[in-house]
Amino acid sequence: MQFKLTCNEGKLQLSIKIDVGIILALIALASQYLTP
Repeated sequence: MQFKLTCNEGKLQLSIKIDVGIILALIALASQYLTP
């Protein structure tokens, strides 16, 4: 039970890190287009 919980938490943290990375990449691209 404990192992399944930690495994699910690890997957959740990984997906959150991936989402944050995508958001940061989009912000970087947007800032490049917005800056003259």
